[in-house]
Amino acid sequence: MAGRDARAGGLTMATATGAWPGRIPWLLAIAGLLVPLVGSGFVVWPISAIWAVLLAGLWMFGRLPLTRGDRIARGERILLGVAALPVLFLLAWEGGWYFLPAVLAWLAIQVARHDPGASAAG
Repeated sequence: MAGRDARAGGLTMATATGAWPGRIPWLLAIAGLLVPLVGSGFVVWPISAIWAVLLAGLWMFGRLPLTRGDRIARGERILLGVAALPVLFLLAWEGGWYFLPAVLAWLAIQVARHDPGASAAG
């Protein structure tokens, strides 16, 4: 079941699937934020608060219009995701380990996307 793309006038799967593929990484990131928080009995709330501020910053950065008038190129988005993996692995003791599924899902969406101007920011 495909919907009409208003910009191109052609058939796409974008309206049939909705915006869910772009939201999956954010849902996994929120789950990654809540797992250590609830699992520790809310003892690690300061670290969770720092991660929540970082996630909010990333979300707001994804919404900003860039100076080029376009979103970040597909190759640059993939490079940023690949660069985030070792950083999160190094921050494993601070909770970075719980965000690896979100980054991997985001990378999978970026690799699967055919439209180079598309954004998975949701």
